Amino acid sequence: MIAKAVTLATRNIAITGLIVVAIIMVAVVYMLFTGGQSAADSLEATQSDEMLIAMQLNTVQTDYDVDDLEEQKIELNQAINTASSINKFPETIDRDQLELDLSNEAKRYGVTLKSLSSTTNLGTETIGDNQYSTSEIRIQLEGLLKNTGLFMDKMENGDFPTLKFKGVSLSQTGEGGKWITDFTLVILSQG
Repeated sequence: MIAKAVTLATRNIAITGLIVVAIIMVAVVYMLFTGGQSAADSLEATQSDEMLIAMQLNTVQTDYDVDDLEEQKIELNQAINTASSINKFPETIDRDQLELDLSNEAKRYGVTLKSLSSTTNLGTETIGDNQYSTSEIRIQLEGLLKNTGLFMDKMENGDFPTLKFKGVSLSQTGEGGKWITDFTLVILSQG
């Protein structure tokens, strides 16, 4: 019986050894397979990233191409010169008509034109390749702040596309929420 037990134990050790060797082989094959697959995936991801970066670099180089930007600058300057030559800037400023327009617009927006003093051509301003005469009109308005803002917006976006404001100052009168607004209107003209 002892001999039988020793024989049985010897067979079991051999079978157990074979099972352990088989498990180790399966584990090694699995590790090699997943490691190889992981490397292939990593290589593919790296190549994909490289292509994406190359495309983005190409796009950025196109967006910031110095020669292209220089051409765009020339085109914009030509557009400015063309626009200024197509009656964007009046030949001269009709001061009487301008004062009448300012007075009418002030009434329309519920503000009072307290004073208006115009000056002759003061100098020149260069836009694109062209020089324009500048005229200034000092204006003082009284009215609600909202109405004054609407009046100034109308002037800025109205019939005189060549004007700008400078030296705007506000002071409250204390009478019913009214404000005094002082500013200089600068108008560009060709003459």
